[in-house]
Amino acid sequence: DQNGSNVSFVPDNVSNFGLTAWLPWQITLSPYVHLAGKIYDSTSKSGRTQFGSYELVNVNLNKSIMITASTKIDAFINLYNITDNRFEMPWQFRDPGFSMMAGVRASF
Repeated sequence: DQNGSNVSFVPDNVSNFGLTAWLPWQITLSPYVHLAGKIYDSTSKSGRTQFGSYELVNVNLNKSIMITASTKIDAFINLYNITDNRFEMPWQFRDPGFSMMAGVRASF
């Protein structure tokens, strides 16, 4: 029943396609599309549930501030699923749709 079955929760294919634009004032804008294939919630061929593939459009925005030649601070905003694509996930979960994260990162 499990011979040759897919690994649980691992899609056959995952791809990311995007571009990065280097804007004035050390700002980068990176929109990208995330594509993931179908997954299964079990390795049992007779008792598993298939969950369909999905596509997400995401955007990363970054502003770098150079302190010294070897030290910088990055302020960033990551926008996830800007098209608010909602899809079913295992255990009766659903993707929550659009979300964002912002922060500051120091490199030295």
